[in-house]
Amino acid sequence: MKPVILVDMMNLVFRQHFVHQNLTDEDGRPSGVIYGVLKTIIDLREHVSDRIIFVWDHGVPVPGAAKPRNWRDAVVDEYKAKRQRNEEAHAIAISQCAAVAKAIWHLGYRNVSAMGLEADDMIA
Repeated sequence: MKPVILVDMMNLVFRQHFVHQNLTDEDGRPSGVIYGVLKTIIDLREHVSDRIIFVWDHGVPVPGAAKPRNWRDAVVDEYKAKRQRNEEAHAIAISQCAAVAKAIWHLGYRNVSAMGLEADDMIA
């Protein structure tokens, strides 16, 4: 039996953004995340398994929305506090997430998430 692959989507989204950050669609909108995720799906299907579940932190992110709190925020005061974030890169990557989630759904796969949990919590 083929393995089930669980994909941490925020990890994949940002990896693909930085690898393909110069890609745009015909209207000049960023499309590197969309391209990279679809390419990853093709590669996984061809070389590993077509049994894939896509796991998101707190749901598919919405541009401009505040970061949802999770259980670690209550336990560790400075959880991710020292992480430096490039706001422009973050906004560009997040702007493509709804299209990625929709493409995943149209391909017949599932997007899963739970408010208050990050993807790695759910995968564990």
